[in-house]
Amino acid sequence: MSTSSDRYQQSPQIYRFKLCQNQEDFAHISILIYNIRTLQELKQRIIAEYGLTSSRIRLLKYSEPTQRWLSLPDSDQNLEIRYLNIANNDYISYIELKNRQYAYVNSLSNGHYYPRGTTSIIERKAPVTSTQTLKLFETPNLNAKHYFLDDLLFQTTTIKLIKQKAAEQIQIPYINQKTNLFVYDDKNTKWTKYDHILDDCTLEELDIKNCTAISIKIDKDIADDDGDNGVTAADRHKKVKRELGICGLKNMGSTCYMNSALQCLNSIPQLIKFYETLEDDHADDHPVSDVYSKLIKRMWSESDQSSCITPRQLKAVVDKIAPVFSDHRPKDSHEFINFFLHALQQEQPVLINKLFYGQISSTVTCLDCKSKESRQELISFLPLPIENKTQIQIHYIQYNGKEEQLSLELSVKYRTTVLDLIKCFIHKYVPNLNKNQIKPVRLNEDQISSEYKLTNYLTTLYDNRIALFQLPSIDEEEEHMLCLFVNYSTQCQFRPPVYLIKPKYNCRSSDLREQLNSIIQHLKTTINDENMKYEVSWTTIDRQRQNLNINDNDNQILSTIRAVTISLKQSYVEIYKSKQTKVATIMQSKYLTLEKLLGNFFLEDILDGKYYCSECRQMTQGKQKSDLCRPLPTIFIIQLKRFPYDKYSNEKIDTFIEYPIENLNLYDYLIKTDEIVINDDDSQSSRYNLISISNHYGKTLSSGHYITYAKNYQTQRWYSFNDDYSREIASDKQTLITQDAYILIYMKQNADYKT
Repeated sequence: MSTSSDRYQQSPQIYRFKLCQNQEDFAHISILIYNIRTLQELKQRIIAEYGLTSSRIRLLKYSEPTQRWLSLPDSDQNLEIRYLNIANNDYISYIELKNRQYAYVNSLSNGHYYPRGTTSIIERKAPVTSTQTLKLFETPNLNAKHYFLDDLLFQTTTIKLIKQKAAEQIQIPYINQKTNLFVYDDKNTKWTKYDHILDDCTLEELDIKNCTAISIKIDKDIADDDGDNGVTAADRHKKVKRELGICGLKNMGSTCYMNSALQCLNSIPQLIKFYETLEDDHADDHPVSDVYSKLIKRMWSESDQSSCITPRQLKAVVDKIAPVFSDHRPKDSHEFINFFLHALQQEQPVLINKLFYGQISSTVTCLDCKSKESRQELISFLPLPIENKTQIQIHYIQYNGKEEQLSLELSVKYRTTVLDLIKCFIHKYVPNLNKNQIKPVRLNEDQISSEYKLTNYLTTLYDNRIALFQLPSIDEEEEHMLCLFVNYSTQCQFRPPVYLIKPKYNCRSSDLREQLNSIIQHLKTTINDENMKYEVSWTTIDRQRQNLNINDNDNQILSTIRAVTISLKQSYVEIYKSKQTKVATIMQSKYLTLEKLLGNFFLEDILDGKYYCSECRQMTQGKQKSDLCRPLPTIFIIQLKRFPYDKYSNEKIDTFIEYPIENLNLYDYLIKTDEIVINDDDSQSSRYNLISISNHYGKTLSSGHYITYAKNYQTQRWYSFNDDYSREIASDKQTLITQDAYILIYMKQNADYKT
């Protein structure tokens, strides 16, 4: 949190925002603006960019963790951009206001969150300061049991407060961002759903009048909602009753690092079982254990069904012992876990040592006398360095129709451009081409949604992905033209287009014949059918489509040609897409793996500089080797060192690391000497399974956010914990292996849950 004195100490910076006109997709333009400019000035830039007729807009930003568009604060138009809830390289958008302002709404018939870009507009009315009463129904059904909600409600009362009061009245849990408000529209005789994006709006702004019928509903119940037909409050309470241990933690001001760390530890059964049974009243001699035990008991209580707990007591004790955590500034989740385990170790050494602490042996061998010197160090985690490189996923489309999914690893700095990427791509994959034969674009559902300039920074790439088109060489009398591939039944493109060459003037079918035949042959070969049926057409400048005959005996005049389209029937399209998917899977480059990082860490290497050899009694050169010692700890924590901590950069290394969910084998990294015999027990006791992940979202430690993925040891299901918001997630690799993984916590496969 910034103080007033901080505002004068921070130097102005240029922010780049990815401005989307439509929230349905991510086609955008980049705008640059100083972060000391105001909210009003940013709005004026956007209005000027799109030539908007309305001078009143409200800004939105896209949240990667929640994958939703969120409304930005709008009360202070003179607030500087750097104090808004947006960061450099964020996706932003806008909504135009009628008269005063509007908000998103969504009909109950839609059944889900509003689609991006699909909005209705509600005008704000004149303010009313009198109190009012709302008729609260247990379900969105006028036949359901109802109450009167009149606890000091004003026209200025926010929707979030209304939902909280309603949840308390009908005795169901309030879940932040999951509890939706439903308002009955008398005129249209239907219920209208208001998503969490409206939480900061007021009754006045949404024109909710006195005695209006309302209801609330947890989002996960919406899927089976057709009116609820007599479901009682008790039934609804049972429906949303949380699993033991699945409990959010309230963010008390930049404390997501602590919440993430605590949720990671909450996946360790031995730790939970011990502190669940720890007797109270140890605050004097064991203050950390005392408050941690109380927190664990609440999170795993059958009687306390709170969906979210504020760990205020634990935070107060931590602040007292370690003041570095007391200033409410963003911190490192790994730093907190390290401190917290050390604090618990001081109070419960036997338990914590057995669970978390192991030893690592470092052996230095003198290159002159071959003598060895070893020392052991106690560790509670293994820090693995990551080379500061970014994996760029490249979809390469050749002009003959062939496609390849490739990967390029390169160091991406703030001023690294698309041209730098193209040069590296040419050097590695297509050395016979030059930069003028590569066109960089962004694809969306096989269509070109936007084109990148060579001067665009790579930081503007969405999800580190880019499509590169090979362009055939042309002379001054020629130009490029698109050839599209369309499903004959749906008229939708089923693959990316390619670029053809055509004369600038007086184009004929003979000018395209050889190119099109080559592309059609590619389609036949991929589908494995030389008798494949197809249709070829050309589109005029005024978008009229006409048949194109590419037979040798015809030389059609195409003077107004704009594009060519090749159409295939549905069965051919399905075969082609299935074959291309297999090719993409085979050709995709392998990510950097955790196994490789471990191998690099334990690799014997020559020491930088000289060291003092006690046998030679002089400074000499040596080589160093690290190994894990027996016994391995029950819990093995790995830190992926994504933050370089150097004076030149504090940006996160966002390289994708592939790590195993099951069967992480540390057998190869155990110390091997003549005195120690490796046996089968070592192989079995060195295998681990993943139980939790602390994900860091953002570019730096000081501007990021933490979300934990953790496995509940009782249900064996995985959950996402985003501060006070928790939800079940899939247990597959696509979900659990993320580019933002920072802390990995593994548990031995043969671990005893008993303490």
